[in-house]
Amino acid sequence: PRPVLLGRSRGGLQLLSWAATHPDRVAAFAGIYPVCNLTNYPGVGKAAPAFGLTPAELGASLRAHNPIDRLAPLAAARFPLFAIHGDIDKLVPLEANSGLLATRYRALGGTVQLIVPPGQGHNLWSGFFQSTDLVDFVITHARR
Repeated sequence: PRPVLLGRSRGGLQLLSWAATHPDRVAAFAGIYPVCNLTNYPGVGKAAPAFGLTPAELGASLRAHNPIDRLAPLAAARFPLFAIHGDIDKLVPLEANSGLLATRYRALGGTVQLIVPPGQGHNLWSGFFQSTDLVDFVITHARR
């Protein structure tokens, strides 16, 4: 009845934003090196047109649009999060995205599982896509 959203890279932005707006319609979120922070990637200047805003307007209203700033409704709904994110990702750095997501979400009382494969970046390493932890998370929460 409620899907588990799976966001890879920039898909994290769209799916986490949608989930924050509709926490009652989603069972959970799982991400493979998900982008969670507009200021980090793609950056406010490049993201602004997607919101129909100028960079200045998006910057002024960032907390209303940035997934990393919209976690409270998800935590209140006891919405579980999962991310697998390499420790040497230069395009979507772990610390500014999944790492910050985990820190902020836990501070709100939310549950998050973060797997950090050493020596992996923003690539097509099979371990991201064949992670038994990710598959188990999705199956567990899809059954609820």
